[in-house]
Amino acid sequence: LMATLKKKWDWSLILAGILLLACGLLCCFAPNLTLATIAMIAGVGFLLSGVLGIVFYVRFRSMMSVSGWSLAYAILDVLIGLMFVLHPLVGGAAISWLVALCFLVFGLFEIFAAMKSKSIGFSAWGIGLFSGIVNIVCAIMLFVSPILFSLLVAVFVLWRGVAMIAEGVTVEERRGGYADRCADRRPMDARRASKQAAR
Repeated sequence: LMATLKKKWDWSLILAGILLLACGLLCCFAPNLTLATIAMIAGVGFLLSGVLGIVFYVRFRSMMSVSGWSLAYAILDVLIGLMFVLHPLVGGAAISWLVALCFLVFGLFEIFAAMKSKSIGFSAWGIGLFSGIVNIVCAIMLFVSPILFSLLVAVFVLWRGVAMIAEGVTVEERRGGYADRCADRRPMDARRASKQAAR
């Protein structure tokens, strides 16, 4: 007989996926809040980095040859962090423009690589060209409307939530097939044979 199968639900993954779905929907329906939250988190990170950098400079400048640029970078981190915390929407727009710049640079690099691939006879150069154009279009859209960054975050979070829920539903094999029963009987048969031989 075939071994039976039973479904086992990993509720930790399923609950985490549901939480991500809720966060993704919040990103879709409250994009300004999403940008402000991202900016606040980034601002707190910059503030912590700057404060720790200043403390490090003050404590160790006499024992180590710490450059003054370290203090300048730390103060800059504090200023950026304060800007993000006090003006989260402005900080969110700045983060969106930074992401757009990354899209733009990466898209230009892909187009350049696709043209080089075409010149050496690589047949799949069109895929790289198409990907580069898509990245540049995304960059332009983010430059024009920074709030679209929230939608990109929402798509990623929703997709990850669905994936985690799917991973939470697993199928586990349960012992009980013919091969398993035969394996269980072998030690018992061996013990019986040894007892009969002893007699």
